[in-house]
Amino acid sequence: MQLPVPFFSQQAGDIPEEWHSRACGVAALSMALAYAGADAPVPALIDEGVAAGAYRAGRGWQHAGLAELALRHGARAWRREYKWNGLARPFAMPFALSALRHALKRGIVPIVSLTTSTEDTHLVTLTGFGREGWRYNDPAKRSEREGKDLVMSTKEFARRFRKLAIFIARAA
Repeated sequence: MQLPVPFFSQQAGDIPEEWHSRACGVAALSMALAYAGADAPVPALIDEGVAAGAYRAGRGWQHAGLAELALRHGARAWRREYKWNGLARPFAMPFALSALRHALKRGIVPIVSLTTSTEDTHLVTLTGFGREGWRYNDPAKRSEREGKDLVMSTKEFARRFRKLAIFIARAA
């Protein structure tokens, strides 16, 4: 199962260099919005998001703020946490994975929060799933060839997924 979500890099030439390492949230959002039929370039989303308080220094892009930006651009958007009392219960992961699969099957694009190898957090746009694992666009990559429709095994995804997602859908 694969959605044709376009790829945008957070390191593109039109993005101010000081944002290259911290624009993953708006680049992921820009991809999801483009799939949903909205034109929202990353540089414009940075300016709009900062002005709206969606970005907090030292904390990064706030999920509620990104969902609000999506609403402003005519998409339907909501966020979910698959945690209880701040701790992931054993049943949280199967429930979360099922919700992500269901969304993708309905043409809804999830933006998910992952941990990196340095235990930082990073937002990517899910584009599909299958036996091989989860497909995603990684805005940290410089080119479409490097960053579009990458595959992560379900085991690796479950290890890195922070159980936080933003769902972006076409307006009704």
